[in-house]
Amino acid sequence: MTLASPLPILMPRLRIRTLRSMLGFGVRFQAVGLAGLARTQGVNLVIIAVAGDGALGYWSLANRLLQVPFWLFQALWRVSYPTMARLRALGEDTRRVVERLARITALASGVTLAPLAASAHALIPAMFGSAWAQAADPIPWACAGLLVSGPISVAASGYLYSELDAGTPLYATIVNGVVWIALTAALLGPLGIAAAGIAWMVASWCEAAIFTRAVRLKAGLAVGRLILGPVVIGFAAALLGLTVSAPTTGGLAAGIAVATVTVAGYVALSLTFNRADLLAAARRTRALI
Repeated sequence: MTLASPLPILMPRLRIRTLRSMLGFGVRFQAVGLAGLARTQGVNLVIIAVAGDGALGYWSLANRLLQVPFWLFQALWRVSYPTMARLRALGEDTRRVVERLARITALASGVTLAPLAASAHALIPAMFGSAWAQAADPIPWACAGLLVSGPISVAASGYLYSELDAGTPLYATIVNGVVWIALTAALLGPLGIAAAGIAWMVASWCEAAIFTRAVRLKAGLAVGRLILGPVVIGFAAALLGLTVSAPTTGGLAAGIAVATVTVAGYVALSLTFNRADLLAAARRTRALI
């Protein structure tokens, strides 16, 4: 690499001031991942300590299924920070990027989370057997939390990192973990494994509130208002799917039918009340293809 480079041989030089600022940001940035890992293991330990390994098995299956829509957020989290940093270096108004990213992510979240929430109680017994039916209990609650926090955290975290603020994402992750673990421990006895989903929902809303406040103070943007339309539409579509699933007898076909009705309802409501964002997302999808 040195021989191929047009630059001369570069010797390392120690600059304490520069190194200190880089390490301060880097440590907080990496600590977010460690806090997330501690949160995940903390929830698992609480479940097995309070309810036993059977409940942990239900939660493991539910958590695996929830990773499917979570892949969307993970992919966007990975690219949001470098994208925001690059646009900021080029002098772009990153506030407009935050607004656009929040709207599109909220739209995509609804079309994946709403059908999962509505069809979980029909699909899981049909796919894995009736013995795993309880694994569906946390899923609607967790989807309700991710529907709000996912788009906000994706848009806000990349912007805050580009503003050299790694403290707010770390604080939000820690609060999320503390609330999630504490509520799971408190509710697991009376509510069963659904407590883990309810705790995830409340913890996600707390995290979203922290990010919303930080973006409002730094950028003057009300991120919560930006995603309000898709979030309301997502809840309405999920409720529509649940009303359809009530009279059905269950089974794989019933679960697929519920998910299909939910997606159709989400698209119809989006065309009626959120047409601009839906068309913008369609144009961007066509451009990528």
